[in-house]
Amino acid sequence: MKPIIISGAELCVERISGIQRYMVETLRNIDLHLQDNPQTFEVRLCYPEDSQLLISDFKSINMIPLKYNGKGWNTRVLKQYVENEHGIFCGFSNNITLCKDSIILLHDIRRLETFAYDSFKACMNYRITCGLISLFAKTIVTDSEYQQRAICSKLHKPQKSVEVFYAGYEHIERVDCDASVFDTFPLIEKDNYYYSLGSIAKHKNYNWILEVAKRNPDKQFVVAGSQLKEKWGTSADDFKHENIIYVGYVTDEQNKALLKECKAFLQPSFYEGFGLPPLEALVLGKPIMVSSATCLPEIYEGIATIFDPNDYSVDLNDIHIPTFDEISKMKNRYSWKRVAADWVELFRKSCEVEA
Repeated sequence: MKPIIISGAELCVERISGIQRYMVETLRNIDLHLQDNPQTFEVRLCYPEDSQLLISDFKSINMIPLKYNGKGWNTRVLKQYVENEHGIFCGFSNNITLCKDSIILLHDIRRLETFAYDSFKACMNYRITCGLISLFAKTIVTDSEYQQRAICSKLHKPQKSVEVFYAGYEHIERVDCDASVFDTFPLIEKDNYYYSLGSIAKHKNYNWILEVAKRNPDKQFVVAGSQLKEKWGTSADDFKHENIIYVGYVTDEQNKALLKECKAFLQPSFYEGFGLPPLEALVLGKPIMVSSATCLPEIYEGIATIFDPNDYSVDLNDIHIPTFDEISKMKNRYSWKRVAADWVELFRKSCEVEA
């Protein structure tokens, strides 16, 4: 039976972001699932040799280091390996592919839907990637029904070829708290600030936080996430205000500490593929406010206070407080364990078809 060959190059980074989070937690739970439910197919994770990965302690997923000269990892090195091994290529990170019958995860296709949030060059490059994915991928996976509809529409794919595997929550319960962030930023008022997590990218809509902060001078706002101007074209300096504290990139442990001590979590994005941070906040018992854009109502309707991302007159004192039962339902629906089971089933079906 053909092996499933996963690209692991996306795990060769020092800092974890949303895309890596999905991949790390999914692979971790696929590995556990395979230990409890042995399959007839093999799963391999290929990565550039001499690289350090975010996760590598697998028992059922085989780690395969490959020589890499820095050019064409997916289109040359991994493609050749897949062909030699008669395998099925799987990419978890919007991977460009030239492998027939691939399985590709597309987290969001904003650069295909609009030029509003990214550079023209980035959008055009992404459109080339999506064109190749449409041509070579047999199955596309995404993490919300909104994205499924968008992918089917933009890439002209039938719904049956685009699967929806949501994200999960368990990682936020597993990590410890690191309260050192409060020592580094002593002006943060515990239990009295509104917290937001995300890069400074345009689609994250930091301007909403700025405008709402201006209208609520008696309230404090704490924002964490990547603020690299060279990457996003803007920085926290463009959104300064006296009641906003930018803490920059935070570790998982620091993020948990900030979540546990916040008054509520805010997600004002114009565009999301899933929107994981509000789920993390809910699991820790915190109220959340999310925008009405893209997939966020689909994921959080009924448990979140939902607002128009262009409306700055929201009432921060009127936020829905989630109940224990509401949080339990969210945990039952959005679980990495369930996500892993869905992926293993997709692998099994793909291997049986190709056998």
